[in-house]
Amino acid sequence: MERYEINKILEKYKVSLISLKDKINIPKLTISLNELSSLMESPDFWSNSIKAKQVSKDYSNLRSIVTEIEELEKNYQNIVDWYSLVEEKTSEWDTLEEDINNFSVSLENFEIKVLLDKEYDNLDAFLELHPGAGGVESMDFAQMLFRMYSRYAKKNNFSVEIIDFTAGDIAGYKSITFKIKGDYAYGNLKSERGVHRLIRLSPFNSGNSRETSFCSCDVYPSVDDNIKIDIKD
Repeated sequence: MERYEINKILEKYKVSLISLKDKINIPKLTISLNELSSLMESPDFWSNSIKAKQVSKDYSNLRSIVTEIEELEKNYQNIVDWYSLVEEKTSEWDTLEEDINNFSVSLENFEIKVLLDKEYDNLDAFLELHPGAGGVESMDFAQMLFRMYSRYAKKNNFSVEIIDFTAGDIAGYKSITFKIKGDYAYGNLKSERGVHRLIRLSPFNSGNSRETSFCSCDVYPSVDDNIKIDIKD
């Protein structure tokens, strides 16, 4: 990268960090952390284990946000300082570019995390795959989708637990339910809800004809016992 390019990138990062700090509202978040901390320090905190676990989780999530924005600001300043010292076309310049690329990934991940501020976004996710019209083609497509979501989970340090499945007669699944566990798993995966379609040359018939497969995907959060449901008379 040329120097003028890095100038533009650093300015963009600066604006992004300011915008993120405004969105998460550090003063308000700090107040919430103090309130949760006070609850956790009370002698009878664990008298209600369900509530205590939820408070602890909320505290951990908020603390993580503060820690991450502080770390991003620190890394940004380190890049700015390093940029002012190094010369182009040197090994130090190459290191600078690598640091910028790493920072870009961290910033993007944090921006996504901040955007996922809806209820349940930070929870684990259940996914259900149900093949539609297409017979064995769609069942095989369901297995392809499961493998895709499993690879996604592994890439993001999530874990996958198969809850239930019915194998297809020839290939794939007639249905499969699985859980993806990790911070903000539901928030990241909820947009996958809907009907997925695959058009391909079939590996299951001698004519190798073009076939269209459908598979529905349901996504819902893994709620705990702390959720209250009001039953109307």
